[in-house]
Amino acid sequence: FDVAGLYNHIGVTFDFPDSNVKSVKWLGNGPYRVWKNRMKGVIFGIWEKEYNNTVTGESWVYPEFKGFYSNLFAADLIAVDGTLKIVAASEDLFLHLFTPGKPVQSTNVNTLGVFPDGQISILNAISPVGTKFSKATEHGPQSQPNVLVSSSHADPLSGKFYLKFEPN
Repeated sequence: FDVAGLYNHIGVTFDFPDSNVKSVKWLGNGPYRVWKNRMKGVIFGIWEKEYNNTVTGESWVYPEFKGFYSNLFAADLIAVDGTLKIVAASEDLFLHLFTPGKPVQSTNVNTLGVFPDGQISILNAISPVGTKFSKATEHGPQSQPNVLVSSSHADPLSGKFYLKFEPN
């Protein structure tokens, strides 16, 4: 089948309820989340943070827990009942940890971004984000949807990762 087209995000998504999540520890870029058009300002390293439900503009608990994280190598998502271990065996993968909430006083959707339907994702491509005054697509090439080309001349999209849940 042909999967060519424009996509907000490309990858694999899983269900994992955040109600029992305590923290995350990961090897990758951090400590802040990224967007397709806002990849600067993060540093490669080992990062750890407690779960929080920060909604940007409503509280000052930073860095936010929910969002996209770049350059994933490995992550441990620590929950009350065990640890979900994720190891990336491919380069340039993104980790999606849950979806941030919408600010109550928000008057537009430009700054919300587009997230996969599930709670945890390993992605090859993520969505851009707009500004208070304009949509993401109005900000140049890095802010456009991801293009997937189906051609015998293009390498297929691929990625490899491992998941393991270790109960307490």
